[in-house]
Amino acid sequence: MWVVLLIIFITIVVALYEVPPLIKAKQTKELVIFFVLLLSASSLLIVHSIGVTLPNPSDYLTYMYKPISDTLYRLFQ
Repeated sequence: MWVVLLIIFITIVVALYEVPPLIKAKQTKELVIFFVLLLSASSLLIVHSIGVTLPNPSDYLTYMYKPISDTLYRLFQ
């Protein structure tokens, strides 16, 4: 639980440091992207810290390209 609170605290500190210059410069697109990336990274970190196993993206790539790889392997064997 302390780890989750620490992650939330650090996320808030980073937002408080980075957001005011973006608002002053009226960079709304950058502000939206910043929040999307910050919240997605914080969410993944919180989920990982509470012990949920996250899928590996390379497993999906292996699943998608395995039939192609097998076909090419048989073709050139």
